[in-house]
This record gives sequence, C-alpha cells and structure tokens, in this order.
Amino acid sequence: MPGVVPLVLSARSEGALRGQAARLLAHLEERPGARLEDVGLSLVTARSRFEHRAVAVAADRDEALRQLAAVAAGESTAGA
Repeated sequence: MPGVVPLVLSARSEGALRGQAARLLAHLEERPGARLEDVGLSLVTARSRFEHRAVAVAADRDEALRQLAAVAAGESTAGA
C-alpha cells in the first residue's frame, strides 16, 4: 500500500458521524479483503459532504480500524 489513506467521514450531526464510523468499521471487519485505497476513494467521490466531519488517516488496515473505533466512540486520537 502506498503511503497513508484518508478515510473521510461526513454527517449532519456528531451522533450520525459516530454512527457512520461504526458502520464503516463493521464493513471493514466483515470484509478483510477490502482495499483501503478503494474505500477511501469511494468515500470522497461518492458520499455527500455535511458539516460534521472526521478523517481517519491510516497506513494500514489495523490502524484504520483503530481510528474508526475511536471516531465511533467519540474519542480524539492522533490520526483521526
């Protein structure tokens, strides 16, 4: 995987943003073969942009899962 991949999340409220992070986390956990690059591209090209935003920046799958879990829990973490 080249460098880091941004996973951009956007929602109309903070609660909805945490929910989106939780759904993306579950999606990635259920699909171990999903490429982060493909997921990241889909998030920035096929999703609406709203006022509440978070970006999980990950160099690998494990880091992406940790970042998304933190966003879903409403926690601040380096890289998200």
